[in-house]
Amino acid sequence: LKSKLETEELATFLSQQQRVDRDLAFDTIKESVENFWILSETTINQLLHRLMQDRRFVVLDGEIIGVSVVAERRGKRRRGRIGKTK
Repeated sequence: LKSKLETEELATFLSQQQRVDRDLAFDTIKESVENFWILSETTINQLLHRLMQDRRFVVLDGEIIGVSVVAERRGKRRRGRIGKTK
């Protein structure tokens, strides 16, 4: 996985800080996959976002079937719960 991400880096510019964040996330997960899944949902989410950067898992019927690059969003990202309206 790590070498695949490094190869794809040639096509996608990552800042030095993004590379450091990704590598630290990878090392944390690599230390113990079993312990990784025991962490809080928030911590798991943060580590996966740092590891995956602009990529997301593609899931079909509860199974990961691939990885896709997410198109860059325009404007500020709204934070909030799904379905929440103002």
